Amino acid sequence: MRRRERTEILIQGSENIAKEFAKEIAMKYKVTVIQKPESALVLLKTRETAKKSLFYLGEMLVTECTVQIKDSIGIGIVKGHQGTSGRAGT
Repeated sequence: MRRRERTEILIQGSENIAKEFAKEIAMKYKVTVIQKPESALVLLKTRETAKKSLFYLGEMLVTECTVQIKDSIGIGIVKGHQGTSGRAGT
């Protein structure tokens, strides 16, 4: 399965799919939390259709964290304020 397909499944699927996937990873590999989950704001960029110019529509609250599995570092970002229960390595 390609990364794009896997990401699409996680985005479109239920939260339970992501939780089960995280549990499987945590059982197979040592997960090192580099940055614990914390809230952040991201700017939402969009393109104005008439002039084709970019502008910022507003901000969105997200929860982000960083983990390491073997030699790979990954960043997780989800919309809204999320707790840490059920997350791999937390």
